[in-house]
Amino acid sequence: FFRILDEIREKRVGYVMSIKQQLMCLLIAAVRNLNGDRPAAPIKLPLNASDHLIVRNCILYLEDNYQEPITLEKLAHEVFFSPRHLARVFKTITGSTVMEYLTEIRIARAKQLLEGSDASLEDIAQECGISSGSYLSTLFKKHYGTSPNQFRKTLSVRKQHNG
Repeated sequence: FFRILDEIREKRVGYVMSIKQQLMCLLIAAVRNLNGDRPAAPIKLPLNASDHLIVRNCILYLEDNYQEPITLEKLAHEVFFSPRHLARVFKTITGSTVMEYLTEIRIARAKQLLEGSDASLEDIAQECGISSGSYLSTLFKKHYGTSPNQFRKTLSVRKQHNG
């Protein structure tokens, strides 16, 4: 709220946009808090620079909409930024492209679903916004060094030994 008040007082270029983004962050945080949602790891981005705030908003959008088809252009439209500038800023701040970051979110969710359900790879891929079970398998193996089926078998063996 103090940042919003500062923006209102100072009326710097882009202050209306900044206020909207900060209000959106507050609203998202409130809804997540009410739902008991907690991120696996907090986003450690300083919020005092507008570029960092925009990247944070992008990350929140990606986390909330990873199941949907997302393009750089669509994301840029959501945060009122040009696609080219957003791509540059996002890469500088996170070290990943938008699509790499989105894939990380999707693969992490797929891993959770593999651990907690017996759903087919096709169903898990669809749930995670990945085009097919075979593509999920390729991404999963590239990221974790093992296939989804082998990952499940390893989990099953561990559960038998621990249970």
